[in-house]
Amino acid sequence: MIRIAICDDMPDDLQNMTSLTDQFLAENGLDAELTEFSHPDALLTAIERDSFHLYILDIVMPMVSGLELGKEIRRLDSEAQIIYATTEPQFALQAYAASPINYLLKPVYRQQLFDTLKLAVSK
Repeated sequence: MIRIAICDDMPDDLQNMTSLTDQFLAENGLDAELTEFSHPDALLTAIERDSFHLYILDIVMPMVSGLELGKEIRRLDSEAQIIYATTEPQFALQAYAASPINYLLKPVYRQQLFDTLKLAVSK
């Protein structure tokens, strides 16, 4: 089973990303557990006791940015796949410090996310 965490502080974006990810999983017949986090602190607390295979992270969030979150995830798990989805293109170079599989700009389009998820799942 693939364990996926999605973290975004914007409720509409979180719901959209979760919905698209659910569609991808269903269309590809993948067994997965999808967990939503509306605050980076909640995800940080969760990864202290559980790990995920794939993280989909916003970058601009309160208190802990997606960049810091990605670095912490990478410190704890060098094999996890990280996808950034954000409205801010200026963080692209900084994001690569966490070795993400992709950096998607919002609004994230279905095919764009599906292609990235396919690559992430293959790893």
